[in-house]
Amino acid sequence: MSDHIKVVTPEGKDVPVAWDIAARIVQAEETVRALARQKPIEIPKREVPKTQTLDKKGFPIRGDYSLLDISNRGELREVLVKSPSSAFSVLVLADGVRKLERSFSDLQDIAEELEFLSAFEKDGVYVLSLKSFSWLSNFLFLIHTDTAITFTRLFAVWNIYVK
Repeated sequence: MSDHIKVVTPEGKDVPVAWDIAARIVQAEETVRALARQKPIEIPKREVPKTQTLDKKGFPIRGDYSLLDISNRGELREVLVKSPSSAFSVLVLADGVRKLERSFSDLQDIAEELEFLSAFEKDGVYVLSLKSFSWLSNFLFLIHTDTAITFTRLFAVWNIYVK
């Protein structure tokens, strides 16, 4: 009988415990070297939303005015237009595609049926609110008037995504 404690390897051989431990250390070192030779896994940078706002009071417009002209991936949280006149229209383009082009009156007619749109008159002020548009590369919100109108309030909040 041997003075050394023996273990049985997976191959069925009786070997001293010290030999088994040494073999496992060598195997672990070889595994570490093999892993070190592999290319590291690159984790893509996550885009994070950056909230931006615009707030204009008593702002005159005649003709076309680009309230928002954004060249990043993003999403409109809300745009608010307040005017003493209903004689204006809006154009919304997302990624070069016309999403909305209507007069305030047309928008007022359909607003009750749409969650993303409010258009109403209150105490002589015409209020338009649009929500929840998203885009991949560019977004345009344009206001058009045929006559000069001083808008009571133009407000927008949106997210752009940056790396």
